[in-house]
Amino acid sequence: MRLRFHLFSILIVGLTLAALPAPIVAGAFNALDCGSGYSRYETGLPGTCSQVLTGSSGTATIAGYAHGGLLSFSSSLSINATSYIPDVPDGVWWNPLAAAGWAESITFYGPIMGSIGSLELTYAVSGNSYASSNFYNNGNSPFPIRGIMYIKGQDGFPGSDRYMFMNMGNSSNPSFNQSLTNVVPFTFGTAQLFSAWIRSEFLLQGPIPVMNGEAYADFAHTVTLSQVHVLDATGNDITSQVRMQTSTGDTDPFGLTSVPEPASMLLLVTGLAGLAAARWRLRK
Repeated sequence: MRLRFHLFSILIVGLTLAALPAPIVAGAFNALDCGSGYSRYETGLPGTCSQVLTGSSGTATIAGYAHGGLLSFSSSLSINATSYIPDVPDGVWWNPLAAAGWAESITFYGPIMGSIGSLELTYAVSGNSYASSNFYNNGNSPFPIRGIMYIKGQDGFPGSDRYMFMNMGNSSNPSFNQSLTNVVPFTFGTAQLFSAWIRSEFLLQGPIPVMNGEAYADFAHTVTLSQVHVLDATGNDITSQVRMQTSTGDTDPFGLTSVPEPASMLLLVTGLAGLAAARWRLRK
């Protein structure tokens, strides 16, 4: 009796798990440069970098954080400088950065294969930045640190990229709470590369004045996919009629069906009820 009960339990649990959606997979990436080269993480696991730099005078500690992903991603970058002058020649850019996001090849299958459709992505972005009043001792810092949020557009059409700059001036402490949307065309049945990312960075051109104080841009855990729609050639929302598949075989990269379907939920409830009834009969 007990053996039959355990076998029945394993069968019900197995069928229930098989009916639930597969885990979400995305082509996440991280890119970090704390001042002396890149460290890259393709797995989407959080990446960090921290480095003490010595320039013509003084030192600076730069720290970066990046975590890639499709449904959410984040990055942050900070600097703490003491009488620091980077060894950067005149006209050369100094560009430590922390970037995170995703890039994935996706094929859409819709009502009319070969027709034109569009993927509409909306990301919510929030964060903050700060610079101490003496970050540059000459008071000249138009935007020493900033965040840039991108949603990649159509290849071959640079103007189709959507992005927003979150610049920070000296002695400022702005907070950001915005959204960014882009509509990217594609052909049903043809694989196409899509991507979105955020980059926290210093963007300074030599010669650079003496740097004193601290500054940061923090967009950690704050970029989330808030809406996704698939449109046909005339702009109608056909999300519910579309199947998709990534290069890694994921059929639901945006989590559109990550909540169990009614049939799956019914099977789960039925299975649990069956286990409870079987256990009750066994005790009698």
